Amino acid sequence: MISHRHKALFFHMPKCAGTSIERVLAPCGFEKSPKEAFYQNQHSVSLFDQSKKEYADHIDTYYKFCFVRNPWDRMVSVWKKHALPLAESGKFPNINDFNAFIRKYPLPNKNILWHASSQFYQLKDPSFYNFIGRFENIEEDLFRVLDAIGITNDISIPKLNQSSHSHYSNYYNEDSVKKVQEVCKKEIDYFGYKFAYS
Repeated sequence: MISHRHKALFFHMPKCAGTSIERVLAPCGFEKSPKEAFYQNQHSVSLFDQSKKEYADHIDTYYKFCFVRNPWDRMVSVWKKHALPLAESGKFPNINDFNAFIRKYPLPNKNILWHASSQFYQLKDPSFYNFIGRFENIEEDLFRVLDAIGITNDISIPKLNQSSHSHYSNYYNEDSVKKVQEVCKKEIDYFGYKFAYS
Protein backbone atom coordinates (compact mmCIF):
# COMPACT_ATOMS: atom_id res chain seq x y z
CA MET A 1 0.00 0.00 0.00
CA ILE A 2 1.09 3.55 -0.63
CA SER A 3 0.24 7.00 0.73
CA HIS A 4 1.45 9.99 -1.23
CA ARG A 5 0.07 12.28 1.48
CA HIS A 6 2.31 10.67 4.09
CA LYS A 7 5.04 9.60 1.65
CA ALA A 8 5.00 6.06 2.97
CA LEU A 9 4.88 2.47 1.71
CA PHE A 10 3.57 -0.55 3.60
CA PHE A 11 4.94 -3.96 2.59
CA HIS A 12 2.34 -6.62 3.44
CA MET A 13 4.20 -9.71 4.68
CA PRO A 14 1.97 -12.81 4.46
CA LYS A 15 0.56 -14.01 7.80
CA CYS A 16 1.86 -11.06 9.83
CA ALA A 17 -1.44 -9.25 10.48
CA GLY A 18 -1.13 -7.41 7.17
CA THR A 19 -4.89 -7.41 6.48
CA SER A 20 -5.55 -5.85 9.87
CA ILE A 21 -2.86 -3.24 9.29
CA GLU A 22 -4.29 -2.42 5.86
CA ARG A 23 -7.68 -1.89 7.49
CA VAL A 24 -6.06 0.68 9.79
CA LEU A 25 -4.14 2.41 7.01
CA ALA A 26 -6.92 2.69 4.40
CA PRO A 27 -8.86 5.50 6.16
CA CYS A 28 -5.56 7.36 6.65
CA GLY A 29 -4.93 7.80 2.94
CA PHE A 30 -3.21 4.52 2.01
CA GLU A 31 -4.36 2.63 -1.05
CA LYS A 32 -3.50 -0.39 -3.16
CA SER A 33 -3.00 -0.09 -6.87
CA PRO A 34 -4.53 -2.63 -9.27
CA LYS A 35 -1.03 -3.77 -10.21
CA GLU A 36 -0.13 -4.44 -6.58
CA ALA A 37 -3.13 -6.73 -6.26
CA PHE A 38 -2.13 -8.40 -9.54
CA TYR A 39 1.40 -9.11 -8.37
CA GLN A 40 0.15 -10.54 -5.06
CA ASN A 41 -2.18 -12.89 -6.88
CA GLN A 42 0.70 -14.30 -8.91
CA HIS A 43 2.42 -15.75 -5.83
CA SER A 44 5.59 -16.10 -7.90
CA VAL A 45 7.78 -13.12 -6.99
CA SER A 46 8.92 -11.73 -3.67
CA LEU A 47 7.18 -8.94 -1.82
CA PHE A 48 10.25 -6.76 -2.38
CA ASP A 49 10.32 -7.37 -6.14
CA GLN A 50 6.58 -6.76 -6.45
CA SER A 51 6.90 -3.42 -4.73
CA LYS A 52 10.00 -2.38 -6.68
CA LYS A 53 8.05 -2.89 -9.90
CA GLU A 54 4.90 -1.15 -8.80
CA TYR A 55 6.37 1.77 -6.83
CA ALA A 56 9.64 2.39 -8.66
CA ASP A 57 9.16 6.17 -8.65
CA HIS A 58 8.82 6.36 -4.86
CA ILE A 59 10.47 3.34 -3.30
CA ASP A 60 13.82 5.03 -2.69
CA THR A 61 12.40 8.18 -1.08
CA TYR A 62 9.25 7.14 0.81
CA TYR A 63 9.17 5.80 4.36
CA LYS A 64 9.07 2.00 4.08
CA PHE A 65 7.75 -0.33 6.75
CA CYS A 66 6.60 -3.91 7.23
CA PHE A 67 6.01 -6.47 9.97
CA VAL A 68 7.59 -9.86 10.65
CA ARG A 69 6.62 -12.79 12.86
CA ASN A 70 8.23 -15.67 14.71
CA PRO A 71 8.63 -18.20 11.85
CA TRP A 72 7.57 -21.21 13.95
CA ASP A 73 4.35 -19.41 14.86
CA ARG A 74 3.89 -18.17 11.31
CA MET A 75 4.17 -21.67 9.81
CA VAL A 76 1.33 -22.90 12.03
CA SER A 77 -0.82 -20.02 10.83
CA VAL A 78 0.02 -20.79 7.19
CA TRP A 79 -0.87 -24.44 7.68
CA LYS A 80 -4.18 -23.67 9.40
CA LYS A 81 -5.24 -20.94 6.96
CA HIS A 82 -3.92 -22.18 3.60
CA ALA A 83 -2.69 -25.78 3.73
CA LEU A 84 -5.23 -27.52 5.95
CA PRO A 85 -8.26 -26.45 3.84
CA LEU A 86 -6.57 -27.98 0.78
CA ALA A 87 -5.88 -31.17 2.72
CA GLU A 88 -9.49 -31.37 3.87
CA SER A 89 -10.74 -30.81 0.32
CA GLY A 90 -8.67 -33.79 -0.87
CA LYS A 91 -6.25 -31.79 -3.02
CA PHE A 92 -3.32 -32.41 -0.65
CA PRO A 93 -4.55 -35.16 1.68
CA ASN A 94 -1.04 -35.92 2.88
CA ILE A 95 -0.68 -32.62 4.77
CA ASN A 96 -3.65 -32.80 7.12
CA ASP A 97 -1.07 -33.28 9.89
CA PHE A 98 1.08 -30.23 10.66
CA ASN A 99 4.36 -32.12 10.95
CA ALA A 100 3.67 -33.86 7.64
CA PHE A 101 3.18 -30.42 6.12
CA ILE A 102 6.55 -29.25 7.41
CA ARG A 103 8.27 -32.45 6.24
CA LYS A 104 6.90 -32.02 2.72
CA TYR A 105 7.48 -28.27 2.46
CA PRO A 106 8.00 -26.79 -0.09
CA LEU A 107 4.85 -28.05 -1.78
CA PRO A 108 3.83 -27.82 -5.46
CA ASN A 109 1.18 -25.22 -4.69
CA LYS A 110 2.14 -21.63 -5.37
CA ASN A 111 -0.31 -20.18 -2.85
CA ILE A 112 1.01 -22.25 0.06
CA LEU A 113 4.60 -21.82 -1.04
CA TRP A 114 4.30 -18.03 -1.32
CA HIS A 115 2.64 -17.63 2.07
CA ALA A 116 5.10 -19.97 3.78
CA SER A 117 8.24 -18.68 2.09
CA SER A 118 10.99 -17.24 4.26
CA GLN A 119 10.47 -13.68 5.37
CA PHE A 120 14.04 -12.99 4.27
CA TYR A 121 13.09 -14.11 0.76
CA GLN A 122 10.19 -11.66 0.84
CA LEU A 123 12.18 -8.76 2.31
CA LYS A 124 15.49 -9.29 0.42
CA ASP A 125 17.44 -6.73 2.46
CA PRO A 126 16.10 -5.68 5.90
CA SER A 127 18.34 -2.60 5.94
CA PHE A 128 16.32 -1.24 3.00
CA TYR A 129 13.32 -0.56 5.28
CA ASN A 130 12.93 2.38 7.62
CA PHE A 131 11.12 0.25 10.16
CA ILE A 132 10.38 -3.46 10.62
CA GLY A 133 7.81 -4.11 13.31
CA ARG A 134 7.04 -7.32 15.13
CA PHE A 135 3.75 -9.19 14.99
CA GLU A 136 4.35 -10.00 18.64
CA ASN A 137 4.40 -6.28 19.47
CA ILE A 138 1.99 -5.08 16.82
CA GLU A 139 0.13 -2.30 18.62
CA GLU A 140 3.18 -0.52 20.00
CA ASP A 141 5.14 -0.92 16.77
CA LEU A 142 2.30 0.21 14.51
CA PHE A 143 1.77 3.32 16.64
CA ARG A 144 5.49 4.04 16.27
CA VAL A 145 5.07 3.89 12.48
CA LEU A 146 1.99 6.10 12.48
CA ASP A 147 3.75 8.66 14.65
CA ALA A 148 6.78 8.62 12.34
CA ILE A 149 4.68 9.40 9.25
CA GLY A 150 2.46 11.97 10.96
CA ILE A 151 -0.77 10.05 11.53
CA THR A 152 -2.34 10.96 14.86
CA ASN A 153 -5.80 9.42 14.37
CA ASP A 154 -7.33 7.59 17.33
CA ILE A 155 -7.26 4.03 15.97
CA SER A 156 -7.71 0.45 17.07
CA ILE A 157 -6.27 -2.59 15.31
CA PRO A 158 -8.87 -5.14 14.17
CA LYS A 159 -8.01 -8.84 14.19
CA LEU A 160 -8.74 -10.13 10.70
CA ASN A 161 -7.86 -13.37 8.87
CA GLN A 162 -6.86 -14.98 12.15
CA SER A 163 -6.36 -18.70 12.33
CA SER A 164 -7.61 -20.22 15.56
CA HIS A 165 -4.99 -22.38 17.24
CA SER A 166 -3.26 -23.03 20.53
CA HIS A 167 0.33 -22.01 21.22
CA TYR A 168 2.45 -22.89 18.20
CA SER A 169 4.81 -25.12 20.19
CA ASN A 170 2.00 -27.64 20.67
CA TYR A 171 2.10 -28.49 16.94
CA TYR A 172 5.78 -29.32 16.61
CA ASN A 173 7.97 -32.35 17.06
CA GLU A 174 11.77 -32.29 17.19
CA ASP A 175 12.20 -32.79 13.44
CA SER A 176 9.77 -30.05 12.41
CA VAL A 177 11.38 -27.57 14.81
CA LYS A 178 14.71 -28.23 13.09
CA LYS A 179 13.19 -28.04 9.61
CA VAL A 180 11.78 -24.55 10.17
CA GLN A 181 15.07 -23.52 11.76
CA GLU A 182 16.87 -24.58 8.58
CA VAL A 183 14.39 -23.02 6.14
CA CYS A 184 14.19 -19.73 8.04
CA LYS A 185 17.73 -19.54 9.42
CA LYS A 186 18.49 -16.04 8.11
CA GLU A 187 15.44 -14.40 9.64
CA ILE A 188 15.84 -16.34 12.90
CA ASP A 189 19.43 -15.14 13.22
CA TYR A 190 18.72 -11.58 12.10
CA PHE A 191 15.62 -10.93 14.21
CA GLY A 192 16.67 -13.12 17.14
CA TYR A 193 13.65 -15.39 17.12
CA LYS A 194 13.66 -18.54 19.25
CA PHE A 195 11.41 -21.56 19.55
CA ALA A 196 9.59 -21.16 22.87
CA TYR A 197 7.31 -23.59 24.69
CA SER A 198 3.97 -22.38 26.06
